[in-house]
Formats: sequence, C-alpha cells, structure tokens
Amino acid sequence: GAEIVLFPGAYPAAALSGILGEEGCPIVLRGERAMPIDWTTIREVDRELFAVPIREALGAGRLSLASTEGLAAIEGRGSPVGLLLKGCAHLRIENLVFRNAATNLEFHGCRHVTVRDCVVTGDPSLSLEGVALRIAEEETEPSRFLRFERVLAYGMKENGFCMNRGAAYDVDWDCCLAHGMQSEGGDGFSFQHVRAVKGTEPSSRHVFPDGVDYRMRLVRCVAMGNRLDGFDLGNGVGGVTLEKCFGDGNGWAEYYARDLKVWSGGNVFRRCRMTGRAQFVSGSSTLEDFRAGTKPGSPEAF
Repeated sequence: GAEIVLFPGAYPAAALSGILGEEGCPIVLRGERAMPIDWTTIREVDRELFAVPIREALGAGRLSLASTEGLAAIEGRGSPVGLLLKGCAHLRIENLVFRNAATNLEFHGCRHVTVRDCVVTGDPSLSLEGVALRIAEEETEPSRFLRFERVLAYGMKENGFCMNRGAAYDVDWDCCLAHGMQSEGGDGFSFQHVRAVKGTEPSSRHVFPDGVDYRMRLVRCVAMGNRLDGFDLGNGVGGVTLEKCFGDGNGWAEYYARDLKVWSGGNVFRRCRMTGRAQFVSGSSTLEDFRAGTKPGSPEAF
C-alpha cells in the first residue's frame, strides 16, 4: 500500500519491474498536483451534440497543456521508453505527464494496473516513433485487467493508444482522448493485427470464427484529428466493445483512412458516432444506435 509522490519537475526515463501491491491496497505512483484538464466535455460525450463542444474545448486549450510547469513529468528526451512497466501488479499511476519518448508508457505482462488523470504528449521532432501508450507482447503471459481512465494523448508522431499482437486481455478504457497523431501511421486507438500466440489464446468459448475475444471495452473515448484512423481494430481482434465513443476529422491526409476501421467480427458498437466514414472489412459486428457519415457532405457512411 505504499504511495510514491513525485513533486513538480522533470524526471528521467525509468523502468519498474516486479512492483507488486496487494488486492484492494495497490501501490500508488502519482504526481503531487492534479492535471489542469477539463474533462467535462468528454464525460458528457453520450449526449447528442458530440463534435462542437469537443472542438471548442480543443480550440480553447482546455484539452491540452499550455505548460507543464508545476506538474510532475517523466521526460523521455528521445529515449526508447519513458516509463516501462514489466511484471507489475496492483499498481495505480495518476497525475503524471509523459512526454518526448519514442514510447512514453509501455506495459509488459502486467496485471491489475490502473492509469488515470494522466497526459501524454511530445514534440514530434524529438520522438523516434512517438507512441503515447503501448501494451506490448510478453514472452511468458499477456497483460490482464488493465484500466485507463481520463488519459489524454495528443501531438504525438505515431499512435495514441496501441496494443500489440496478443499482448493483453480484459482491458478497460474510460474517458480517454487521442488527437493530433501526425504521421502516416498516426491512429488514435490502434489494436494491431493481433493473433493468439505462445499459448495465450483463451478458451474456445471466447474464440470467434474470425477473431479472438480480447474482452476490451472503450467507453466515452474520443479520437479526433488523427492523420490515419481514429479507431483501428486489427485482424483477429474480437470481443471489443465501443460504447458512447466518438470519431471526428480522422484520416485528414490519407484517402483510405476512416474514423473507424474494423478488420474482424465479434465486436459491439453501442451509441457511437463517427462524423466521417466507417469501414467494416470483414466479420460481423453488432451495431446498436450507431451512426457514421453524420458530418454534412461526408462522401459515404460505410
């Protein structure tokens, strides 16, 4: 149940291995001061007016940091990974800024880890790759029971939130925002073309004909203004639920990009809005109160 408090300032890249809290009594790593971010607009994303208030919040700077002065920041300065978590369990990270690493926050084989009220950003000219948060493969077992609450990723060179092949199951994303990913690989949420590997496949009842049930749930998550796809669900992914999620203005530099691109079946999209195009490449998904192409003049919905 230890609590580690980082006072305002810049801290170097670090690796935490085998940090183990207890169930109901996690180890906490937090910045002393809370993020000056107004999450009200994202929390209310289930209302009918999606795009306008979020665009206004972005334009007014309420969903970005004018300065990190007075905050605790893990400063990557071009390092491969800003904060590496390997084999950690029952850990909570909050009120931290991560910036300017090739990958700012990376997980390997972690369980019961929560990240909340954090900001990930960077100078693309310093970023070798520029991924905000990555759940990466682990040779022994995948990550399980991860939760991300109110995590803001913006201004990166590559992907915002990324999950590699067979890297995790049982992941929740709540009230997260990815905007301004700038390169040709710049997805907001990218669940890469995953497959079950190294004995990590779940039992047969969780296997869809064209995908594995990764038991991931995204609620009130937003992808806006990313160069490539807003939400990209890779081939072999299944069991992903998007609820009250919103995509707008993605694919601005790539003709084949979409607000939503789905390469598999077995997913659920509930009360989601995509102002541009959505593409379902293969498999079958359940759509409940789903709208795409809602922006005036959109060339196509699907």
